[in-house]
Amino acid sequence: SVSVSGDAMKTSAGALNYVQVCRERSMVGALNYLKANGCKIVGASGKTKVSYTDVDYSVPTVIVMGAEDKGLEPEVEAVCDELVTIPEYGKINSLNVSVAAGILMYEVVRQRNKK
Repeated sequence: SVSVSGDAMKTSAGALNYVQVCRERSMVGALNYLKANGCKIVGASGKTKVSYTDVDYSVPTVIVMGAEDKGLEPEVEAVCDELVTIPEYGKINSLNVSVAAGILMYEVVRQRNKK
């Protein structure tokens, strides 16, 4: 059982009561384990021109988000099978990480529910 802070529980609006959570000491190690067990690793990055809608999410997929200020760490980025970006228009040059994650997860659900 992983202990989470009261702030994390509050922010999750109770979702942490239903979602399994684990902590890893090494993100790269965890991603390599998931990759070795059949997951595609997709990282969100501003360093690519590949749109998030141009990737196939029908297979088991791990979405990796970086810090809002720095993005993905280089060693994490190197493990990714694909890097994707969310096109931004106008003067916007960065999305909040939770908004970006929501956009990517919605695309996964959209593709998986296509008939």
